[in-house]
Amino acid sequence: MLEMNKKTLTLGITGLTTILLILSVGIGNNSVSTQEFVLTDPQIPEPTKVTLSPTPMLPPPTPIMKFISHPVDNIGMADSMMEFDVKQPLVPTGFNVKAISSNPESGTVKMLLSDKIITPDTTRSEFFADQGIFIFIEDQSEGNVDRAKWVKSWLEQNDGEKVTVNGKPGVMHDIVSQSFEDGSILTNPARIIFWENDVIYEVKGIVDTKDLIKIAESL
Repeated sequence: MLEMNKKTLTLGITGLTTILLILSVGIGNNSVSTQEFVLTDPQIPEPTKVTLSPTPMLPPPTPIMKFISHPVDNIGMADSMMEFDVKQPLVPTGFNVKAISSNPESGTVKMLLSDKIITPDTTRSEFFADQGIFIFIEDQSEGNVDRAKWVKSWLEQNDGEKVTVNGKPGVMHDIVSQSFEDGSILTNPARIIFWENDVIYEVKGIVDTKDLIKIAESL
């Protein structure tokens, strides 16, 4: 007997539409997205001088694909594994969803959006320097997160602000650039985090925050 759950597609118009959407949106370095917008050139701020002695050691290069620990073939497959809806995100023109990780045990989904080919050797820094966009989604229904306390702490640690995404509460900070005494410069991605019910969404990249909001609103 076929066991049905809330993610099982029905043979109606809605189910057919969903199937067609899944078939039209492939995952991988040659995939094509059905939703696009023109990416704005980001304004990289002047680096803030950080006077720490000695200069803190940057972490070793990490392959961006290391974050795709539970790869799946497409968004439809990720959606079927989760209790929450996993949607096709709005992407900049020329960008594709290059990789998806879906882990039902941790309740997490991760996506890499880029217009470049991502190899096993592509580092996290290279991915973001090429304006790659990282999406993280997590089901926190089994946790006990004090969101008001979390937001207060986050705003104290980041030069950010409160925002709303489709009426849902969240926080956001712009691109942050730091220069150190040894001449090295570290550029951190802009980031937006918001909640819908018990699910937390995070979108980050070295892109304009207005573009991050567009992507966040599509989730």
